[in-house]
Amino acid sequence: MVCPMEFNPVIDKNKPEPVYQQIKEQLLKLIRQDNLPPGTLMPSVKLVAAASGVSLRTADQAMQALVDEGICFRRPKKGTFVSGHGLAAVKPLCGIWCTHNRNSMHQDLLISQLYQGISAAAVERQFEASLLFDDPEQTIRLYKRIDSFDFRGVLVLESGKFRRMLELARLFPDKKFVFLNYRMRGFETSPDNVYAVVNNDFAGAYRLAEHFIANGCRSMAVFSWKLPDQDDLTYQERLRGFRQAAADYGLGFDPETDIVECSDLKSNRQNIISYLAAKKYLRSKPVPDMIFSTNDFIADGVKRCIEDEKLTGKVQAAGYDCLNPELAMQNGFSSIQVGYAAMGRTALDILSSPQTDFPRLTQIEPQLNIINQ
Repeated sequence: MVCPMEFNPVIDKNKPEPVYQQIKEQLLKLIRQDNLPPGTLMPSVKLVAAASGVSLRTADQAMQALVDEGICFRRPKKGTFVSGHGLAAVKPLCGIWCTHNRNSMHQDLLISQLYQGISAAAVERQFEASLLFDDPEQTIRLYKRIDSFDFRGVLVLESGKFRRMLELARLFPDKKFVFLNYRMRGFETSPDNVYAVVNNDFAGAYRLAEHFIANGCRSMAVFSWKLPDQDDLTYQERLRGFRQAAADYGLGFDPETDIVECSDLKSNRQNIISYLAAKKYLRSKPVPDMIFSTNDFIADGVKRCIEDEKLTGKVQAAGYDCLNPELAMQNGFSSIQVGYAAMGRTALDILSSPQTDFPRLTQIEPQLNIINQ
């Protein structure tokens, strides 16, 4: 059997590691990634030299190093072959970077759904996923030194880790870094080995508004939450979708007064804060046909306020995310179903593949979750 893959090594002459050793490691990676069976004919010394831009002597040193370690053997006038000896089973591996351990992450509705998708894809691909805690730089360096692992990169699950992730991507340009769920300012100028898998927040908001406009909505307001990370543009994209739908269909909507951004430094009880904000809004403004919210916890507070203000049937509420599907169902408001598990699966697909030609930004399309009010 002849080695089926082209050999395209990357040589860095500024590294302290000798060039022949760099070539040898990349030949070894070729053998392991393609699971080449014993007896496979390796690329010739001449081909390795030409592909690497080095002398025949240097290329021969690299091939001989594989022979010396028992990974390959040579037959005079026939070439170098995979021996199968000295090759421990290599497990593909990625890191999952978040603040949770395996027990506590199931208490976080968002993280648990992302992890569910990652785990399912990892099982299918026989891929190991290891949790990384604190700053993972040293852990990444450790995995890179362990021959029994093929460390591919890191899945990042929290917005607060974005800036440090960019630094790590520059430190480890041969590894992939995939950011999940959060649309962050500055992503467009990130290194080429950084990818993002996010919800199509704009499209979801636009389609939700469009549905209610088609069913008679002529005026609207939007309630949102001020995120602590100003570089997190997730809710801004959802607001942009609602605003664009209102503009395209000529709804009664003034972005200056009909967008209410809630916040509270002392509490994250979004349903309570949004309830109070909705009460103030509904008592001081003409009652709109529809109040959209940028997440379901806000919508929960708005819907309860509508009921207490005896406006049921006059004003409808809608949320966004379906992190807790029972919340929208029990309290009777429509929402957008975000595919968090699909994000996890897609991110693992990007990271597990040896290919690098994936789109830098992948958007998962959400689904309408309409409940009659």
